Amino acid sequence: MKDVFWNLLSKIGWHASKTQREALFRARQDLESLHLLPELSLEYIPWTEAALRPAGVRALLNEVVVHSRCSVLEFGSGISTLYLANHFNRVGKGRVISVEEDEKWASVVESYLNELGVSRDRAQILQASLQPFDRSKYPSLWYNTELLEAELQNEVFDMVFVDGPVSWEEENKYARYPALPFSHDYLREESVTFLDDAGWGDQREIVQQWANKYGWEVEHMVGMGVLRHPSSDASYDII
Repeated sequence: MKDVFWNLLSKIGWHASKTQREALFRARQDLESLHLLPELSLEYIPWTEAALRPAGVRALLNEVVVHSRCSVLEFGSGISTLYLANHFNRVGKGRVISVEEDEKWASVVESYLNELGVSRDRAQILQASLQPFDRSKYPSLWYNTELLEAELQNEVFDMVFVDGPVSWEEENKYARYPALPFSHDYLREESVTFLDDAGWGDQREIVQQWANKYGWEVEHMVGMGVLRHPSSDASYDII
């Protein structure tokens, strides 16, 4: 049945416009990823329009497994938090720390982590309200840096995933820029940084600004911008 569906998508693609073909390709990536992603043993997960695409979750897990990432700092909690925490919990090593601005949503994600039986050693949600950030050339609200510095002072990360704070309103369009300037001092040299929604406009500009500032190499995949240190030995494609 799956092969029949893929063949149908392929046939439609030959007669579709470029935009339609791209939408079909994204749909195929997401459907394939949903088939490959591990079961979380939860009754239901709210996979909303704002959530990370299934193909994006797959790319993050591929990075963790293929390149042995074991310490992840995440800005914006949700679907990705659950899958990363579930993986680390099952293999018995690794940890994700997720920074979340919305107190109610942080409680929702924590309740799912509890249902999964994930220990605090494998996942932690840091609820941090938004405040003016003064270390960026773009004026914006960002997470409470005093709280984060107090919580992260002894942490070192080999992977960062940026999917927050909310940035779709014009006045907040550069709200995710501070993520790398803030976290840079907490990163190992061979780390990798992902920015979701980086296939368009302001988010794509943020990725390029980061690359220019730190001299990192950039690639784009499944709607995300991916930045690696030039010395990175990540020689395998992850999706």
